[in-house]
Parts: sequence; C-alpha cells; structure tokens
Amino acid sequence: MEQSKETDIEKELQQAIRDKESAEELNKQLIIIMKNRANAKRGIQPKKVLSGYIVTKSEQFDYIYHSTKYKRKVICLWRTTIQTPIDIGITFIHAKEMISEFLNDNLCNQLGLNIVSKQADGISDSVRMVTKNNWNDKSYILDIKYRQNTKLRLWEMLLIHNQAITIPEEMCMSRMV
Repeated sequence: MEQSKETDIEKELQQAIRDKESAEELNKQLIIIMKNRANAKRGIQPKKVLSGYIVTKSEQFDYIYHSTKYKRKVICLWRTTIQTPIDIGITFIHAKEMISEFLNDNLCNQLGLNIVSKQADGISDSVRMVTKNNWNDKSYILDIKYRQNTKLRLWEMLLIHNQAITIPEEMCMSRMV
C-alpha cells in the first residue's frame, strides 16, 4: 500500500516537473513573439536579429549634492533613456525582472557600463562614489528608473551613469525604418 502511494507521488512529481518545463518553454516563445512584434511595430529591421532595446536619448546633466551641511557640490552625470521591447501589459515586477536579466547578460557589456551594488547598510556604492568622485576611469550605472511609454505601449528604463557611453549601431534610432 505504501509503495503504491510512493509511486503515485513520484508520478505526480514527474508530471509537475514536465508541466513546469513545458510552461517555461512556452514563456520563452511568448517573449520572443512579444519582442518581434515590438520590433515590427517600431519598424526595426531586421526584427528577428536585434534585441529591440533602443537608446532614444543620452544627455549630460549637473547633479547637485550636499558635501557638508552648508556646502553644495556639482558633478556632471549622464542620463540615458532606453526603450525596451516589453509591452506595458506585462506587470512592473515581471518587466523589471526581464529588463534586469537582459541588463546583466547583454546590455552592460554592449554599452560598456558596470552595475553598482548595494551594501549591507542599504546605501548603494553609487552614493559613496558620487560623494568621493571615485570612478577609477570606469563607467558605472548609478541608478535605474523605469517608466511606461503609453504612446508606444512599451517599458522604458532611465539609466543614470557617470560617463558618456558609446552606443552600438544596433541600438540607435537610425535602425528604425
């Protein structure tokens, strides 16, 4: 009797594993379809080859912070807006997860950026880097913000970084036809 319960449980476990793998594969295919549709909607050619992440703007701005109670300092930072192929119909949590995965795997290498981590005290290294101007001649993402482009119905991310970036041709708006 106990052996039949064990085999039943093992069969259920195996079926659950197959269902999970099937759902993961389906999810991957849906993400590819979503990316291709977003690329087609924006006229990006060739739509199946490119990632669908497009730099729409990169500009320099002055960041003002208080170094002491009465003293302000100004440093020049950069703000870059990147349009993603992710539809705003996807929840923020899932969109952020997908964007973060792509950012870590591909985007940082393409743009020559490094991600700054948070310390145990909750203060990011970027705050320390800004106040000490400790760049070590590298480009760092100091902050990431997300927003919805309701006109195109796509998620965008806003990167704050310390140096100008070289934008690869496949990420330029000129790729759009």
